Amino acid sequence: MSSTQADYAIIGAGAAGLQLCLRLLEDPFFSSRQILLIDADAKTQNDRTWSFWERGAGRWDSLIWKSWDAARFTAPGFSSDIPLRPYRYKSLRSADFYRHALSLIDAAPNVTRILENASSLLEDENGVCIALTSGQKVCAKLVFDSRIPNGFDSDNPNVTGIWQHFGGWVVRFDEPVFNPEVFTMMDFNRRYEDTCSFTYILPETAHQGLIEFTFFSPKCVSKSVYESEVESYIQTHFPGKHFELVDTEFGIIPMSDYPFHQHHTARITQIGTGGGWVKPSTGYSFRNAERYIDVLIGNLKTERVPSSGIYSSRHRFYDSLFLHRLKNENAIGHELFTVMYKNNPIDRIFRFLDEESSFGDELQIMSTFSPWPFMRIIFQKVGAGILRLIRP
Repeated sequence: MSSTQADYAIIGAGAAGLQLCLRLLEDPFFSSRQILLIDADAKTQNDRTWSFWERGAGRWDSLIWKSWDAARFTAPGFSSDIPLRPYRYKSLRSADFYRHALSLIDAAPNVTRILENASSLLEDENGVCIALTSGQKVCAKLVFDSRIPNGFDSDNPNVTGIWQHFGGWVVRFDEPVFNPEVFTMMDFNRRYEDTCSFTYILPETAHQGLIEFTFFSPKCVSKSVYESEVESYIQTHFPGKHFELVDTEFGIIPMSDYPFHQHHTARITQIGTGGGWVKPSTGYSFRNAERYIDVLIGNLKTERVPSSGIYSSRHRFYDSLFLHRLKNENAIGHELFTVMYKNNPIDRIFRFLDEESSFGDELQIMSTFSPWPFMRIIFQKVGAGILRLIRP
């Protein structure tokens, strides 16, 4: 392999890497391109659940294990069951997605899967040489890398970042306890100390569902905290009900305004989590990857810079302001989300979070918040930028 140069190498067989590989295979424009897919993980386990809202039918509907037409938002002093139409909230088990994607990829004559990790990249004017952990080397004209860059630093004073971290149980009760038609997006009635933390519930049936405790916070906690919070939620809401633990889920996702785009080079494009494709203010990423890949594919076909126009800088500015408040006033996170969900229709919120909103939408959303805390953040950011420019 080291003597042959592929057209494209995709590092990481997660949601972004596999979606990109599938799109390249689906488009006749790329039928003659040789593709490397590099990841040491064979992707045979159900290691996560991706959830997202979507208007109407979607490309992954045949793989969706459950979807809902209504969401519940609950916080002190406010609770609402929110109809989502024309949207639906959809959940996809990773094992089903991996199985589908890899069956197509393994059948493709122009894709080579390499079950190793990339240890380093060396770029020159002809392409990128990828050193593998086995000591072998492979080459590609363009590389799409989903790994978080080495320069990423959550403690960088010029970066605003927190973590979405969570732990959950899939539980099966002996008797019906869930409403399977309504999922709980956020229940802030139980919070951990002075943090933005909430319970998230995906009911599969009246008997079975995922109950997850989630943080949007600067610091992570031990695994026992998630388990204790989930168990306490069950004891409070379903006292005396017998249940069986079916599965567990844990994860951590960066929510950050870190400039991932600075790691793009002429031949290496950061994608997925490593490209800043995780929505900084929500932690959602699966549908973002689908939308961003649409743009990336168009750029490749027109020989533009692959990352050009991937996401909206205006919306990322809003994300940065929101992150700043969550990081520095974490205990009031539930108040910020309550204001948003109490005072805006869900379709406006979804357009805003999908970076598809008009400026009018954005003004309406911003008008529901007190402006002064956000104005103070803007002044701080402007002042910090001036200081960086004049500092010797």
